[in-house]
Order: sequence, then C-alpha cells, then structure tokens
Amino acid sequence: MEKRLQDPIPPLPPLLQAALDGDYSALELRIATGADLEMRDDEGNTALHLSCKMAHEDCASLLLRLGASPDARNNHDETPAMFAASTGNQPLLQTLLERNAQLDLQDHTGQTLLMRAASNGHYDIVRFLLQRGCDPTRIDEYDNTSLMHAAKQGHFDAFWLLLRKGSPLRAKNRNGKTALSLFFQSAQKRLIDTLIAQRRE
Repeated sequence: MEKRLQDPIPPLPPLLQAALDGDYSALELRIATGADLEMRDDEGNTALHLSCKMAHEDCASLLLRLGASPDARNNHDETPAMFAASTGNQPLLQTLLERNAQLDLQDHTGQTLLMRAASNGHYDIVRFLLQRGCDPTRIDEYDNTSLMHAAKQGHFDAFWLLLRKGSPLRAKNRNGKTALSLFFQSAQKRLIDTLIAQRRE
C-alpha cells in the first residue's frame, strides 16, 4: 500500500510571512500597498502576533504605530502580549502596554500574562507586570495561580517574588495541590536530577 503524502502547508500571505520573518522592508511595502493589518493565518494569528512570537520588535512597533490591535486574539485566545510575556521580551511588552494592551486577559486555558511569565521563569517580566498592577491571585481554569506555575517549573526566584506580593501559598488547584507542595515536588526533582548527573560524571 502506498504511503499517503501529507497535504502541503499553504504559503502564508505576504504580509504575514514578512512579519514572521522579521522582514521590515517587505512588511512596510505590503502595508503601503493596502494589506489588511488584521488578516489571520490558520491559527488565527495576525501579523502582530507573529512579530511578537518571533521577537521582531521593529516589525511589531511598525504594526502598532499603524493601528494593529494589541489585544487581537488568535484561535487559542492568545494576544500578542502573551507571546511577549512567554518569551521574556520586556521592551516589546512595554511597547504593547504603551499602546494600551490589556494586562489581565486570559487565554483558552485561563492563563494571564503573569502566569505565562512565571511559568517560563522570566523574573524581570514577573516583576514588571506586578509593578504594572497584574493580580497575582488570579487563577486559570485548573485553579492554578501564577505562584503555582512558577513552583511547578522550578522557577524559585519568581516564586519568592510572587509570594512576597501576595500570591496565596496554601490555595489548592483542581488536583488538590498547593503552591507549597508543588514547590517541594519541583525542588525534590531538581535535587534527584543533580545527584543522578553527578553520579554519571
């Protein structure tokens, strides 16, 4: 039996491809010839989503200056700012907030900017968002707080910062886990991994 070939991935429209590639000149050209700033790819991403996802700050700034929505949502309810928070790009996040991107929007799983930054261990972004007024007590659809996200991934500097700023230590998620229990679970795993690595040396 012949192996069925997968359907080829259709090319992106030129505006979206330029945003994905970080090609500022091509992006400028497509905009000048009337391309729709809010056109979407198959995942619902706009050009601004793609620029932020790939950390193309100059392209994102251009799109924002020309009116691209900083709060556009893709098929997973993700905004451009969520990509900036996930990748730890503070200058880009700052630019989005200066264009009135909302701080406490949630994606399809209920995660906020603060949760994404905490989960990825971006201490400076966590601190920046707390200074801008992000609520550390918000929960996602599984009842996880930002503190729990930091604890699960072993990002202990972000964990202590969130704890000092009022994120609840003993609140439970849907699995009955607290931030404290997740903290110790992650610390134990890190210790075991370290011991295994040392034994192999």
